[in-house]
Amino acid sequence: MKSIFPYNEKIVKEGGAFVKPDGEFIMACYNHEGYARDYCDGYYAKILEAAKKGEKFPSFPTFEDIKKIYGYEGNLEDIDIYLSSNLTKEQLKLYKLWLELNRDNEKLNSRLASEFLIRILSWDKIDTIAKNEIVTSSPNPYYIYWNYYLMGFDIINSNPLTFNNLGNLFKESLSEEYLALRKKDNLLKEEADEIKAKCKRKNIEEFFRK
Repeated sequence: MKSIFPYNEKIVKEGGAFVKPDGEFIMACYNHEGYARDYCDGYYAKILEAAKKGEKFPSFPTFEDIKKIYGYEGNLEDIDIYLSSNLTKEQLKLYKLWLELNRDNEKLNSRLASEFLIRILSWDKIDTIAKNEIVTSSPNPYYIYWNYYLMGFDIINSNPLTFNNLGNLFKESLSEEYLALRKKDNLLKEEADEIKAKCKRKNIEEFFRK
């Protein structure tokens, strides 16, 4: 079980971080998805431009659309150099397979790397760009991020995935032990909610845990 992750002002102020299972963290959770973010920004700019001219444009970018917009010639897995540098060879091999299996999944199009890290490698994502939230597949996020939850962060649970060699696919992995830990962790959420309801924000750090 992961230990409590200390509240880190630098992470909060500088856009967030990815937290590995051993507690090591990598600043700026969006760095590895920089290309994805850039192509979305460019794509929506193209939508606005097309709208002004009365032209039609696809509602969401496919990888072929991305190539046309940026003149990009590489493969999809090549866009994540930052992510690749933080994975082992085996993890990178699994990541490339993940990309191949989800290449046409529009719902995941700009979140492929994040979903892989969170749901398959059990990394957690602290995001402070759009809003303060933590996305995790851990069964006990309210224990780990107790201090963050007290400070107003939302915690988003994503079910973990494991790779099935026989079916050559990724499947949700919810063991009885996992579900029991999640149920127990919800009691901590209730405890934290009571504290937040009764305590003034300026005094909330008195209830931090180490």
